[in-house]
Amino acid sequence: MEEHIRAYAQLRLGHAREELETARENIAHGRFRAAVSRAYYAVFYIASAALFSQSVQRAKHSGVESAFSQYLVKPGYIEPEFSRLYQMARRQREEADYADEPDIDETMARQTLAEAERFVDRLERFLREVGALE
Repeated sequence: MEEHIRAYAQLRLGHAREELETARENIAHGRFRAAVSRAYYAVFYIASAALFSQSVQRAKHSGVESAFSQYLVKPGYIEPEFSRLYQMARRQREEADYADEPDIDETMARQTLAEAERFVDRLERFLREVGALE
């Protein structure tokens, strides 16, 4: 694997782990909307790294989501359930960030965080398998 791909994967994994930690802290302080948003960004960062390992780059959130399904799920590298997790996290983040009165409580925030952690763990394993992380 080329060095710039490994460097990008390591950087984005670091961002994803930081966002997960921030989401945990937000939940602990009762900031459930912020927790959902940060959990989504963990998913976005690690998905971007996984796509980059396959020489795919997208700038928009919708583009990353679509490319994730096209280049990682459809060829069988990543299980289809993770495409659904990505879609759910994105929808919840949009509600958290843009709805005037989002329907987000502690239970939803904890569930979103748990799914984001599972997503990051699975994509980190993929990145190790393809040699993008050591």
